[in-house]
Amino acid sequence: MIIIRLKPGGKKHQRRFRIVLTEKRRKLTGKIIKVLGWYDPQRKEYSLEKEEIKKYLDKGAQISDTVYNLLVKERILPGPKRRVHKTKKKESSKKGEEQTEEEKKEAGGDKEKEGGEMKKEEEKTPEEQSESEKEKQPEKKE
Repeated sequence: MIIIRLKPGGKKHQRRFRIVLTEKRRKLTGKIIKVLGWYDPQRKEYSLEKEEIKKYLDKGAQISDTVYNLLVKERILPGPKRRVHKTKKKESSKKGEEQTEEEKKEAGGDKEKEGGEMKKEEEKTPEEQSESEKEKQPEKKE
């Protein structure tokens, strides 16, 4: 299978890429069939051979995600851009999800009760609060 992708070059922290036509199973730095352009990510400049790229796409060549995004930007291909960097999804078992939902319900219920009691005490007048405090304290025997 033939693919159009980026071939790295340049210095270590100053990468530049060639847009090349190569076989999919070859190494990135391996043998290429044809150079179709270049891309400099630091200066955000690129050059494409549009007619050559269209010719190979018609023959069934595949495209890497970054090259696809460049072609969409250049309006060679229609459609939205692809996500190049994928985010990791959190894995959780079904049992874990059920437990968390149950815990939330239990925790929510306890908080409501505590909140309700606190509201009742706040609504009481100062005299009623002092009476309720006296009732809570045990009586001292002399």
